[in-house]
Amino acid sequence: MGRIEEYQSTIQSQLDFFIQKGQELREEVVMFKPSREEWSVQEVLAHVEEFPLYFTNELLLVVNDGQQEWGRGFDHVERLAAVNTAFDSNVSDIIKRIGQTKAIVTERLNRINDDDLDQVVAHRNPKFGEKPMTFLVNHFLVDHLDTHQKQVERVLGQYDEYKGDDE
Repeated sequence: MGRIEEYQSTIQSQLDFFIQKGQELREEVVMFKPSREEWSVQEVLAHVEEFPLYFTNELLLVVNDGQQEWGRGFDHVERLAAVNTAFDSNVSDIIKRIGQTKAIVTERLNRINDDDLDQVVAHRNPKFGEKPMTFLVNHFLVDHLDTHQKQVERVLGQYDEYKGDDE
């Protein structure tokens, strides 16, 4: 199995986690915000719907179109919009769109080959410098999804603690 296939398998499994959680959790749990600063599961799901599309598009622009920079900051308009409008959709719609994200990400990764992952291009944020596209996939897709899986688990634990206080 090549690197692309391994990435596809890992990312599909990670996205399945979010789909499963979104389907099995009650609305009250999904919408629970542990604090003003922390995201609810619904906000995480909305972000998970959006960011893999952004970064796989960046990957294609570098590999297929010769884009000379890639990446974004925390203040990126699409990123902020995904989270800020998370409650404008119901969870089932977000879950459906994560399924679409999963299919699109798989299709996009099918358009490149393992050697493309070795291409080195500068990130827009100078702190990252020039990085191979494996860094984009590892850090901004695989590790990013893993971070949000852990975030969901943490929020669920916080919800359990909150509900324990009420009982």
